[in-house]
Amino acid sequence: MFRVVATRLAAGIVTLLAASILIFATVDFLPGDAVTAYLGRDAAADPTAAAQLRKQYGLDRPVIVRYGDWISGAVRLDFGVS
Repeated sequence: MFRVVATRLAAGIVTLLAASILIFATVDFLPGDAVTAYLGRDAAADPTAAAQLRKQYGLDRPVIVRYGDWISGAVRLDFGVS
């Protein structure tokens, strides 16, 4: 009985990890980012403000580093700034 529960728990964790990677990668491949959505047309008008916001929110770092930070925060139940 313990073996069945442990196997299903491990499969559930692997499934959640795979889903989070797929969703994180899909969102990263979409055109634009949170900064351009936040600034709208002002992002094209003021690229220094957009670059400053990207640095502030960590969007200037590689995707694997951002995912690693996000998943380590999720393990601690810290999902970042909303």
